[in-house]
Amino acid sequence: MKELLKKIIAGEDLTAEEATRAMTAIMSGQAGEIQTAGFLTALALKGETGTEIEAFSRSMRKAAVTWPSRSSSVILDTCGTGGDSSGIINVSTVAAMVMASLGVPVAKHGNRAVSSPTGSADVLEELGISMSLRPEEVADCLEKVGMCFLFAPTWHPAMKFAAPVRKALGVRTVFNLLGPITNPAPVSHQIIGVFDGRFLEPLGDALAGLGRKGACVIHSRDGLDELSIAAPTDYILIRDGRIEKKGQFKPEDFGIKPMEIDSLKVADRRESARRVQAILEGKGSDVENAMMAANAALAFHLVHPDVDLKSSYEKCMESLKQGKPMDVLEKWRAFHNNSASVTSVGG
Repeated sequence: MKELLKKIIAGEDLTAEEATRAMTAIMSGQAGEIQTAGFLTALALKGETGTEIEAFSRSMRKAAVTWPSRSSSVILDTCGTGGDSSGIINVSTVAAMVMASLGVPVAKHGNRAVSSPTGSADVLEELGISMSLRPEEVADCLEKVGMCFLFAPTWHPAMKFAAPVRKALGVRTVFNLLGPITNPAPVSHQIIGVFDGRFLEPLGDALAGLGRKGACVIHSRDGLDELSIAAPTDYILIRDGRIEKKGQFKPEDFGIKPMEIDSLKVADRRESARRVQAILEGKGSDVENAMMAANAALAFHLVHPDVDLKSSYEKCMESLKQGKPMDVLEKWRAFHNNSASVTSVGG
């Protein structure tokens, strides 16, 4: 580990083998807190490469709890990096439920909020989704409901060695980037919003190396780790394990005019959950519906490339207005209420 630390302090990039060795040492606890802190800090100052991020991701997934079942050939995740400090409602969570309402299996990976009022785990708990399911129950939920949530601390127990260091440092590290690409489920399609445009390229390279069938890394010009309906959104598109296109999405690409999004800000997890449920029920405002439909439309287009963005948007908006995503949530709640883990915790 010392030799690898010297190398990145010197500004040199790690090879895939070296990155694997470093992350394995961190995940096993062999590196220790002091070396881990030094490594993460030096790496952030140097800047992470796609090769490094891909190798780190493979090591983290190897150390994670194994996905317990065979699954659909198509599984979507909409987990972003977070950290954009926008304070807006949980867009990727709603977009995921819209996709599930359209028949696309969704295995959403996530955690509690760090820099925003509410993370995906926070809002889902408020909506009645427990974080206490066992891995085999989560896989069963995906099969029976069409959507599930992988609560990161449950699936990545080896993070116990790095978590205290991350908390003590209090600054961005590579783990902020790794969260979205370390989903233990066999994800085939993915949208990753990043909090800073300089990470588009490294994450795009990593996703291509991981062999995603369809993926898109996005960062909007108004600073969101989501697709924005108020400003252009830079993107890198991956198809069949290779970068296919780099460019910029505009609201007009989805058939809509730019809309201000200040009204999407929320104060806390309770407000976010209340507004999310209203949106799922088909009672969202024009701005809420447009933001959710646009982000879901990008995901739908990834899974169904023969359907263009405008048609995808119309399909997602129709689902929202008919309240179909609420059917997914109700089915999801019922599964959780009947699960052995939730029953034992509650009783």
